[in-house]
This record gives sequence, structure tokens and C-alpha cells, in this order.
Amino acid sequence: MYRATPYGTFSGIRNIEIDKKKSKNNIQIKNSKKDFSISSEYIFKIYNDICEMAEKFQSLNICLNPNIIITNNNLTLNIVGEHPFRREGETIYISNTGLTKEIIKKFQEKTANIYNLKTYLINSKELSEIESLNIIKDFLNERILYLEIYPNNFSTQHLEEIIFELNPKYMYFLKNQIY
Repeated sequence: MYRATPYGTFSGIRNIEIDKKKSKNNIQIKNSKKDFSISSEYIFKIYNDICEMAEKFQSLNICLNPNIIITNNNLTLNIVGEHPFRREGETIYISNTGLTKEIIKKFQEKTANIYNLKTYLINSKELSEIESLNIIKDFLNERILYLEIYPNNFSTQHLEEIIFELNPKYMYFLKNQIY
């Protein structure tokens, strides 16, 4: 059994047995198997950090958020679940013109990675590398675009592999210590 704590990332609960006949050491741990679960807030914090460091992960593929509703002049995204800046139930409206329209069209045709999109923005729009990366980061932060490592309900394996390549502040557990 496990539960999240209000002030901590991890917490554990043990299944114990209390022997009322003994006066000392009357608590026995029934199952000593080590087990833990990483909170979804922590996983999304790492994902958000990766989005902010997009220049270090330029080989990651990007895809268009499948929940976006595209009309001629607008993009509409209803927030369901996780979003770094908005609450569930809010709706984001974005004008589908100019640069936004070109980026969306690019992803309707095929997938690309951060490097390809950055290069496209630099070459076709005469933007600097920093401007291009900032635009990509904005689209990732608003969840209009997703990185291929976006955590979902099915698997976080790809994200977990990236975590171990990140800054040492995320290396609380080594892979061989998790069982």
C-alpha cells in the first residue's frame, strides 16, 4: 500500500501485525518488499523541465495534441487533466494564422523532431535559434505540441529513460535499486 503525502514526493505504508501477547517488540512487519510509486505531479514536473530545456533534447519527436479542434481561423483546446498553467475545464483559443497555421500544417503532414522544427523556423521565417526554440517551448508549454515522452496512462518508460540522463538532481534512485 502507498499514498502520496501533502508535503512530500514519496511516502510508504507498511502492512504490520501487532502481537498483543508480547510486551516488547509486538509489531511485526508482514511484508518487507520495497515498493514505491512516483507521483504524477513529479513526473509532469520533470516533463515540464525537459520542455524548458528543449535545446538539449533536439532529437525528441514532437506531435500535435490530438485534442485540438482546428477550424479555419482558430485552434481550440479544452483542458482535460494536466496543464502547467491552466485549470481543468478551461479552454484555450489561439488564432490559427501566420506562423501558428504553418506549424500546425507541418504537423498535420508528418511528425518532426525539435531540431527539424527549429531549422524550419530559422530557414523559412528568418528567426534566430533562440527565437525558434522559444516558440517551440511556448507550443510545448501550452500543450499544443507534445514531446514523444509525454507521460500517459499506459507507459512512462521513455520518460524514465530520459530522467536518468538529466541533471543529477533527478537521480534519487538508480535503476538497479528499484525492484
